Amino acid sequence: MQPRPTLFVSLLLAPLLAAQTVPPAGPAAGSTAQQEVLELSPFQVTAEAFKGYYASQTLAGSRLKMNVDEIASSVQIITPEFMQDVGATNLNQLFLFTTSTEASGINGNFSDFNVGTTSTGDQSSRVNPQGSQRVRGIAGADLTRNYFLSLIPSDRFNTETTEINRGANAILFGLGSPAGIVNTQLATAKFKDAYEVRVDADSEGSFRAETDLNRIIIPRRLAVRFAAVRDDRRFYQEPAFDDDHRQYGAVTYRPWAGATVRGSVESGGRRFPPSPAPSRPPTGDR
Repeated sequence: MQPRPTLFVSLLLAPLLAAQTVPPAGPAAGSTAQQEVLELSPFQVTAEAFKGYYASQTLAGSRLKMNVDEIASSVQIITPEFMQDVGATNLNQLFLFTTSTEASGINGNFSDFNVGTTSTGDQSSRVNPQGSQRVRGIAGADLTRNYFLSLIPSDRFNTETTEINRGANAILFGLGSPAGIVNTQLATAKFKDAYEVRVDADSEGSFRAETDLNRIIIPRRLAVRFAAVRDDRRFYQEPAFDDDHRQYGAVTYRPWAGATVRGSVESGGRRFPPSPAPSRPPTGDR
């Protein structure tokens, strides 16, 4: 029995036959709609990395955004929620609640006996309260803002996070204090309308008011942020006081896709009681 010619033709064409497929769902041909891709900056840690007291990402390990469990440095990250819950408004108050840190001053937990270089012989805790601190019991840590050395005291009103990098870090930051680095990450303008007002007072007559306003000027292009604080602090021992009035502004501008320009400016003043004149030893014979 000889096979039929049609059977041979069917066997030869079977591998060449293409199955009919359903085209994928999507925009119609010729449509200009495109899906926007959101690319996160490797040089900025966003609020999505914070959950309560826990921060999953930091710049303290390598100056780039990394997960905390991937760096070898001893780093403690303080979130805004933690600062609000413990009532800390500056580094001196915050160091009372963090690991291996000490702060001097009126409410501090160690005595800074170093004498300043002023003619009146002021203690360093009076000349530079923020610098009167100690990490790991060694010495004072270097204080930075956005990883630049700064003598401007940090304050809660314009602080997003505080990173305490304990121990020597010359491989990352060059020459510095063997105690470590304490970095204050300043608040940035975000593409989200938000505002916050906070008022604190106590029985000694202290009064503190904070305001924080973030506004979108041009969607996805330009955003501005303004924050201010008035901190008039009084103490049980009269006439001790510490008045701090400051204003802060930040801007975020995206001129084109893939480019972001950020800037900030701060002004203000601080007033505290003058130091008493140094006592002089008696003169003459006794």
